[in-house]
Amino acid sequence: MTGHLRLDVFDATNTTYQGTLSQTLSTEFVDEYNGPGFGQAVVPLLSADANLLVKDRVVRVIYRDAVRYAWFV
Repeated sequence: MTGHLRLDVFDATNTTYQGTLSQTLSTEFVDEYNGPGFGQAVVPLLSADANLLVKDRVVRVIYRDAVRYAWFV
């Protein structure tokens, strides 16, 4: 991840912070103007990050301390 990009994980209601992805191998997100956009993060299978990414969790893309995008797992 770059210095200003952070991926925070929240519960299914997008209200309770679960953790921050710190072991990503690659990260991509596309924030399309008037479009759906998409995001993905690749993490090692046997890592704490993989344990965070369970069904219905929400991943928020934080750039310079502002939420830029979010997606459901």
